[in-house]
Amino acid sequence: MAGPEAAPIRLLPEDLDPRMLADAGIDPSMIPLGLRQDTMKTFSLDLARNDPHLMVLGDTGCGKTTVLRGIVRGALASHTADDLVIALMDVRGDLADEVPEPYLGGHASTAPLARQLAESIAIELDKRQASKVAGPRILVVIDDFDVLAAGGTEPLRPLLPYLASARDLGLNVVLTRPVLGASRAMFDMSLQALRDTGGSTLVMSGDRGEGPLLTKIFAEQMVPGRGRFVRRGAGATLVQVARFAREE
Repeated sequence: MAGPEAAPIRLLPEDLDPRMLADAGIDPSMIPLGLRQDTMKTFSLDLARNDPHLMVLGDTGCGKTTVLRGIVRGALASHTADDLVIALMDVRGDLADEVPEPYLGGHASTAPLARQLAESIAIELDKRQASKVAGPRILVVIDDFDVLAAGGTEPLRPLLPYLASARDLGLNVVLTRPVLGASRAMFDMSLQALRDTGGSTLVMSGDRGEGPLLTKIFAEQMVPGRGRFVRRGAGATLVQVARFAREE
């Protein structure tokens, strides 16, 4: 007599329409980005509590910029211009059209301009820290951090003293860089500070030969949008980020 049939294994889709994601509801700090393999429920970034910062590691074509585009769109959808300021550091300009003028706190397309933008943000954070008065959430979005950090400019250095108090100050930093060279780059002062102050990491497609990027976490070849999301104090979760396509 045959036993009961095993339940079918549900697999993540290789292409996910953002319109298929469940709405985050009334919590503006939750940004829906994709699906989780373990529950097949919405994978969201929790800016206010569990994910004050995010590093996205992946090589060309993996969907790193798509992740940032989804974060920006999600933040815009849940905040007014009085509640959110976006500081954009984007060498290639792929995200420049995503941020409406009322939300834009600054756009840096070179390493020196990125450093200046970070210094301006640090001045504002210093005022908040001294006055204990909260202001709008400051979302710092950095695409291709490796390019901006080349040459010793250290674009994030002015913000390092404030990362540990980011939740109270309303500061979030999200950035991308390639897997190639990441095992060495993780010792960079800025990247280490993001991790040490509660930042999460999304490891997308890349060469496993790069070595461990986090404890027991290696890159591997994956379809665009696929990655392992690692939140501090929790295990890795396989996720598929939705295809937040660039609007023509």
